[in-house]
Amino acid sequence: MAFAALFSVAVICIPTIKALRRLAAAVGKLSNVVSQEVPGTLSSLKLSGLEINELTQQLASLRTQDDHGSFLLNSSSVSILGNRNCVDC
Repeated sequence: MAFAALFSVAVICIPTIKALRRLAAAVGKLSNVVSQEVPGTLSSLKLSGLEINELTQQLASLRTQDDHGSFLLNSSSVSILGNRNCVDC
């Protein structure tokens, strides 16, 4: 009786072991993808942060140039803040 119980547990463990092997292979592939993609993504985020900081500084300097303390956009400030994705610019 005990032998039959151990045999049935062993038979049930075989698919589990196969699934764990597939999981290990998937984790290995995911690790490779992450190690390749994350550094590029992090550098892109850093560059975006630097660009946002630069634009914030430009806006702050435009605010200080205004004598009345109000924030007005004129044609020169619009050209400074121009669209970077503009094809015809």
